[in-house]
Amino acid sequence: MLTLLLGKDWTVNRDKILNMISEDVAEERPGRILIVPELISHETERRLCMEAGDTASRFAEVLTFTRLAKRVAAESSHGVPECLDNGGRLVAMASAARQLHSVLKAYAAVETRPSFLTGILDAVDEFKRCCIRPEDLYSASKRTEGSFAQKLEELSLILEAYESICAQGKCDPRDQMTWLLEQLEDSSFAENHTFYIDGFPDFTRQHTEILKHLISNSEQVVVSLTCDRVDSDAPAFEKAGNTAGELFRFARSTGVEVQVITCGGKDRPFAPLLAQLFRGNITTQIPALTVCKADSVNQECHAAAERIIELVNSGCRYRDIAVVCGDFPGYSNLLQMIFARYRIPVYRAGTEDILSKTVITTVLSAVDAAVGGFEQEDVLRYLRSALSPLDITQCDLVENYAIMWNISGSRWTENWEHHPEGLNTEWTPEAKARLDMLNDARRTAVEPLRILADSMNRADSLGQLVSSLYTFLTDIKLAERLSDLAQAMEKQGDLRNRQILEQLWEILLSAQEQLSAMLGDTHWDSQTFTKLLKLLLSQYDVGTIPAVLDAVNIGPVSAMRCEQRRHLLILGACEGNFPGYSGSIGVLSDQERTALRSLGLLLTGGAMEGLQAEFAEIYGVFCGADSSIYVSCSEGEPSFLYRRLCAMSGSEVTALPLGIASVDKLEAGAYLARFADSKSADILNLNEQYNRLRDRTSHDLGCMSREAVLGLYGDKLNLSASQIDKLADCRLAYFLKYGLKLKERKPATIDPAEFGTYVHAVLEETGRRIQQMGGFKNITMEETLKIAGEYSQSYISQHFSQI
Repeated sequence: MLTLLLGKDWTVNRDKILNMISEDVAEERPGRILIVPELISHETERRLCMEAGDTASRFAEVLTFTRLAKRVAAESSHGVPECLDNGGRLVAMASAARQLHSVLKAYAAVETRPSFLTGILDAVDEFKRCCIRPEDLYSASKRTEGSFAQKLEELSLILEAYESICAQGKCDPRDQMTWLLEQLEDSSFAENHTFYIDGFPDFTRQHTEILKHLISNSEQVVVSLTCDRVDSDAPAFEKAGNTAGELFRFARSTGVEVQVITCGGKDRPFAPLLAQLFRGNITTQIPALTVCKADSVNQECHAAAERIIELVNSGCRYRDIAVVCGDFPGYSNLLQMIFARYRIPVYRAGTEDILSKTVITTVLSAVDAAVGGFEQEDVLRYLRSALSPLDITQCDLVENYAIMWNISGSRWTENWEHHPEGLNTEWTPEAKARLDMLNDARRTAVEPLRILADSMNRADSLGQLVSSLYTFLTDIKLAERLSDLAQAMEKQGDLRNRQILEQLWEILLSAQEQLSAMLGDTHWDSQTFTKLLKLLLSQYDVGTIPAVLDAVNIGPVSAMRCEQRRHLLILGACEGNFPGYSGSIGVLSDQERTALRSLGLLLTGGAMEGLQAEFAEIYGVFCGADSSIYVSCSEGEPSFLYRRLCAMSGSEVTALPLGIASVDKLEAGAYLARFADSKSADILNLNEQYNRLRDRTSHDLGCMSREAVLGLYGDKLNLSASQIDKLADCRLAYFLKYGLKLKERKPATIDPAEFGTYVHAVLEETGRRIQQMGGFKNITMEETLKIAGEYSQSYISQHFSQI
């Protein structure tokens, strides 16, 4: 029997599914399997245990389709085929394209532009999801003409070569679903279990075929979909409605009984919002909805942080709040930085690209420096990385010397002999010692790079290039340093980045192993190898589990569509971001996809389906809010959803955040000092911070008499343009001439650090004495200069008596 559980609110559908499984557990009915997406598997397991009780695991289990394959394999005593990871798939595709380089025309750029591989890999991934075989593509190419026919024929050859390579080792992850279907057909697994499917907006063709097998053979299959009815045409429900219609017709055609259950919505304030989100006349005002306009992304993030602080102060927990960003890459770093200043704990949902991580940056910078002939920019980027072989001080000194003497190319590997302070500078024992220190630092940093460059230049194959890189990573002891850095992060409480660091070394090793195993005997020049390595590493991402129990969950729309929280904040609701689908990407255009469908190949994707999928995700995000929704946008044109939400909220609010001042006394004092608001400072008990910052911002020098000016400068001022600029830059430059004369008299014996200490001491003592006399408002410029000059001479006589 097939039960279609349809409802407009996925949270209601989920609760209904969990309640049905709980009843089965209470009656001790075994063999219950709940299949959900990987994104929500952990949360679903937790909820099932809460709902069904301690004995839930004896009768029910939560699986993904991938874990279902392992479960079937365990019962049938067949091992699950080992699959390539994302990096391995790219390497296998590079190998397939290289085998066909003599026949490829439309995709001949693969060898010189490895980035082209990702587009082809996306196309192959889509073909597999839609159960399209190489022979199907070849047949379609014979029924069309022109460049499109050429592309289809070459794609069929590439797909065939790719499958041949996978057959010799690890399989493509998409082939695992084909293997699962074969195993289900050869076993009685479906007959012995009851299946519940929840959390999927729609299914791939492979998953649909698996579902059809379960429907045909299992006693009971319950499929939950977020839509109002079978074959719905509503914007947020169209894909789910089409899926429900396909399963409904399949069950009827095979004689399987079908039951359609429509779930009602929860009684909560956002039911009208969900009903009018995408279309229809807006007839209801929603008090729990706030729509806010900011002048910049920075202001928008500050306003969101203040909203969170307000909620927490009213008794809310951080874990009850979710922040969704329409343009997550553009908001992520700024949002995390601002939330850290507000002391808001954050968990970042979803995964992150590893190319921006410190470890990967260090490795790629080193390879760029070795392959690029030690260009100054490449070497300095390697030295400035967090895992640099030099400490910060050494790095600064080496960088200054390299820029001063334009060190580049082979000069990095030669002994440096120029003066560390530049031309026309006298050699002293201290200067010679500093030069020796710079040469020691240069050798420490550059020697491993030189060995790497020599080894890569001698390499005859890609396998030897990989071996050279691994030797370099071993020489610089990257694994040990990563372990030390992870321990340091743990001590600092940065548990999330510690989790990420622990994954990166394994990813680096895996990437190199797969390159060597599949392409080790082929020849690639070092420049192309560098591009291929970067592309390979870009295929990996890292994710973490929450390191703290109470944290605000932030993420993109795709990662937050199944998050249920009391309070929802949506940032970046601008045109092009919310929704942000801009058309299909990859090697096939929307027109070519339409042509393939007309040729009988049921290819999914394209502009319309992509927009439908994003509407479903956005709808799911709004379903997850229970108590309040806050929507904001800043730069750019507000999206049509933002404008509809404005109408529902009744009015648009302008964001005027205090900034970090709302949680930090010093910044609050600075904010009030900006507007000279002493009254508010007194009410908020911020007088100390307010007065201190007001005094610092006061630049009033008090009254200046004509006699005082004439006494200082005379009747005529003989100032050059540079002297005028100097006085404009520093009003105390007059008395600093004592220090300048001092340096001119004994340049070899005055250390720059001592001179800096002198200047600092004069400024500090001058300011202290002036404050004792009532501040700048009560003292003339002449008196100021007199104080500074007297202390300057006193300091020189005390600390530089040798002159």
